[in-house]
Amino acid sequence: MGFLFTKRTLQHNCLVHKLVILFIDMSNSNSSTKTILTLGGVAAGALATYWWRKQQQELCAASFEYPAGIALITGASSGIGEAYARKLAAVGYDLMLVARREDRLETLGSELSDDYGVDVQYLAADLSTQVGINKVAKYIRDSGNVSFLVNNAGFGTLTTFEQTKPNLVDKMVKLHVLATAALCRAALPAMIDQQAGFIINVSSVMSYMAEPEHANYCATKAYITTLSESLDREVSPHGVAVQALCPGLTRTEFHQAENFESFDASVYPDVMWQTTDAVVDASLQHLHTKRGGVCIPGPLNQAITSVARYHSIAPFLTTLYQKMTGQVSLQTDSTD
Repeated sequence: MGFLFTKRTLQHNCLVHKLVILFIDMSNSNSSTKTILTLGGVAAGALATYWWRKQQQELCAASFEYPAGIALITGASSGIGEAYARKLAAVGYDLMLVARREDRLETLGSELSDDYGVDVQYLAADLSTQVGINKVAKYIRDSGNVSFLVNNAGFGTLTTFEQTKPNLVDKMVKLHVLATAALCRAALPAMIDQQAGFIINVSSVMSYMAEPEHANYCATKAYITTLSESLDREVSPHGVAVQALCPGLTRTEFHQAENFESFDASVYPDVMWQTTDAVVDASLQHLHTKRGGVCIPGPLNQAITSVARYHSIAPFLTTLYQKMTGQVSLQTDSTD
């Protein structure tokens, strides 16, 4: 990630490029000079990168506007998905809400339509099945008007991989990996053709971790984060932004599912938890100022993921969490 960002920075910022060349040319100096040059190079590079990113953020914010069309949100019946539905209805988006629980979708749709005067439709579908994936992907392709896609539906388990029921392993891969990929693939042609569109794929801080009792969850969320980053670099020249949203502990129904019967939320201090509104506000603000890429809401989550990227200390982090809480590590995002 660091290399790719540096490469992109060099392409846009001749100052950084010149600094790199300067310090490479001077690298044959004695060791003390090398140390000074290295520290100076790091500082100068960091300042130049900060300046460039600040300029880019100001440009994005100045030119930001929501593209016309429909916002489709999966896992919309509760949690983060419901928060996206409320926020996007408030800015005038017509909605297509997707989840398994049709009664909740109907209630939420009526409320949003009455409150904001937008057209709200819903589609009951289980995206952990191929039938459900095909159903929603067909709607996106046939509509040709989905300009904002939020892939939010997800679930977790709290058990070792060996003890996880095989059907749950399959369902998680289908929901997090296959459904996310299929819906992105269905939405992108129209967005690219219109030179406008947003995709938000809800991942997790755990996409940067390798945690016991969450092997499949960490792996499938890592796929979402990597896919989103790669897609954003592919499609940003076409006016489309793809964001990987990586929340930490969020107050939703996620931890109330039967797969989390042994989970005790009270062992985690309040400072570690965020509301769904805070998470979605951070996501939309990221779109305003940075467009695509990875969005990690909250300084604590940003610190956790920064440390977690150093895989050599992952065992230490695992032991630390277990000793602090008597349980396993962080759980994230929402159910549908």
